[in-house]
Amino acid sequence: MKKVVIAVSVLAVLLLGAGLYLLIAGYINPMADYKKLTDRFDQYIVKSFENDKNMHGALQKARMEMTLPEYEDLKKTLLDENWVLDNTSDCHDFIYLIEEDTPESKNEHLSYHAYKKDGFLGLLHNTTVVDMYTVFTGDRAIIQLGSSIDLSYHPGQETK
Repeated sequence: MKKVVIAVSVLAVLLLGAGLYLLIAGYINPMADYKKLTDRFDQYIVKSFENDKNMHGALQKARMEMTLPEYEDLKKTLLDENWVLDNTSDCHDFIYLIEEDTPESKNEHLSYHAYKKDGFLGLLHNTTVVDMYTVFTGDRAIIQLGSSIDLSYHPGQETK
């Protein structure tokens, strides 16, 4: 009887440890990284359209505004962090939160896409996407921010 109690106790501790590990490595750590990545934009947000956090990830859509020098500084920082600048294509079709956007407006697109394998043997996967569509009006940069993290990302669908 004593051996059964010890075996059940050891099994319970192992299951609890595995559950805590999955919670920390599969949810808490990726969400903390996502929050760190997106918190830098909070000071520029003038209107949030969506801000959803649940057990599968997070989604945020917002309008940001800043001066042109602030935007250039932010852009330089983001490019140094391996963000991608795509100003070769027309972004107007993707801009829907900025009323000031016209076919004549100058715009550009900055994006960040990361796929991460977390946890023991890389068994846990997540992907983070942040898109910033910028419209330049006068001395202001108006940005449509869209960001998401998918914690239920499936192996084999890797992005760069």
